[in-house]
Amino acid sequence: MKLNRKGTTTRQRKVTLRRLLETRDHEALLAWARDERHAARTVFSALFESDELLRWRAIEALGLLAGQESQHDVERVREWLRRLLWNMNDESGGLMWHGAEAIGEILLNVEQLIPEFTIILHSFHREEPFQAGTYMALARLAGREPERVAPFVPFLREGLSDPDPRIRAHAARILHRVGAPRAEHPAWDTVLADDTPITVYDHHTGELRDTTVAAHATG
Repeated sequence: MKLNRKGTTTRQRKVTLRRLLETRDHEALLAWARDERHAARTVFSALFESDELLRWRAIEALGLLAGQESQHDVERVREWLRRLLWNMNDESGGLMWHGAEAIGEILLNVEQLIPEFTIILHSFHREEPFQAGTYMALARLAGREPERVAPFVPFLREGLSDPDPRIRAHAARILHRVGAPRAEHPAWDTVLADDTPITVYDHHTGELRDTTVAAHATG
């Protein structure tokens, strides 16, 4: 049984984190992370959670922990990003399917790293199984710093015609947020009339929400 310096086991840490994710108590989460040196490691393990809602909340939690950590050690956050990128590589032996979403949340909370890592994040937009997550993460970033995402529009606009409705929705959302001219993207009008259902994580309510491609595209 593995103990940390305060005597908690890996299982105890996972139980604590699960409770914090279920209640979505961000203040308590950050307080726990300040006192628990293995907090980030425990959150990383939750990125493999099979429960979709808890997995999204773990992604959200990692971003919050990164924001707190960056206040005194931004280099450690860089290491977290490098770890995510490594685990998105087949050679890592443990493919991080939702690594792109996690990278996006970290960057949203540690804005000084956006210039450095956005171009790396963008490179996954055609790579299985990260396409939808990459588009989603870039759409989130486009809402914060559209000028950082705008240079990638010539590549991302292809997502407007993708078979995956999530990619179509996120691609249109990106173009909307960076202020791209609709006249230059003929497929955009088709997306804006697309009533295909999709499920997204609502970062305001902390719940999964059913919507459509068209409704999400202009959010």
